[in-house]
Amino acid sequence: MGSLHQRLGKFIQRHLVNKGKDKMIEKSKFPDASILLHPNIPKPLHGLAPRTIIGQEWWDEERYEAYARYGFCCHACGVHKDEFAHRKGILDAHEMYQMDYKNGKMIYLYSVALCHYCHNFIHNGRMAIRLKKGEISWNYFVDVLYDGFVTLKKAELPPNVFALMSYLSAESFAIEKRWKLPFWAGAARKSLEDNKNLFKQFSESADIEWSDWRLVLNGKEYEPIHKTFEDWVQYYNS
Repeated sequence: MGSLHQRLGKFIQRHLVNKGKDKMIEKSKFPDASILLHPNIPKPLHGLAPRTIIGQEWWDEERYEAYARYGFCCHACGVHKDEFAHRKGILDAHEMYQMDYKNGKMIYLYSVALCHYCHNFIHNGRMAIRLKKGEISWNYFVDVLYDGFVTLKKAELPPNVFALMSYLSAESFAIEKRWKLPFWAGAARKSLEDNKNLFKQFSESADIEWSDWRLVLNGKEYEPIHKTFEDWVQYYNS
């Protein structure tokens, strides 16, 4: 397999020298706050990802390419890794998908580099689960969401309805715990009410059976790891 440095060297030759990245990546658009509108991964496909299917060597090349594509900056907010307010110097890699809710398909496109806050904003549903399990604090949860909402607003983009739903789900938990609600709590509730129309495309997935969902990777389809909703609940709530 070779050392990490050897694999990085191969990556630089293949992608930075030859610049042969997939045409789906719009290199002229940076930063791209619309990345923060990426929908949540459907529950049937949780735990299933290209990196776990293809392997670590492929993932190392894929993520290093994403890191270097825009000079080691977050693709969503544009901040350089050495200027991050949180986890300075560390970039995350995130897989981007095309969601076909009507047919229950999640099609892998490419990966992007994100700062810690932007990455966790996209994974807002996972954050809500971790909050209720006591793995992250309420302050951290609301800070990440607020940062993402502000980035979207500055880019004149609509809110991420999944993030709004995750907040409202966690808000009831926070009220039970008597935690202080953020100053923007009322605005979040109103925004969700005002953007009900954005739910239409997601409601099409309601008729897809759990076992019919598929991850599509390089033209091949992969079935859910967790075979039923009950299996999913047992795994993620344990």
